[in-house]
Amino acid sequence: MLFARPSGGFNIIETPEVSRRIGAAIADWPALAHGWAALKARLALVGHREGTKVDGEGAGYFVISTDCLGLPGLPEVTALYQILGSDLRLLSVLIRNGAE
Repeated sequence: MLFARPSGGFNIIETPEVSRRIGAAIADWPALAHGWAALKARLALVGHREGTKVDGEGAGYFVISTDCLGLPGLPEVTALYQILGSDLRLLSVLIRNGAE
């Protein structure tokens, strides 16, 4: 399936669980707030091309893993998202400390 990005970028929508997990992680890694904001900004513009497509329960599911743009000392963040129309919905997030 092909996706077309809206001219102003996708509307980023986080589930409450994603917001809760990111908020808890920011308590441990305050600089993660910048990395998470940068990831969402990037997904708004290139989420339809950047993530890895997930086969299965319907169209439009992707996963992306990032080291938060290489900022030292921050964990790896893996996010599951779905593109549906002009919305990019962040459905789940896994936060792993690189030392683990």
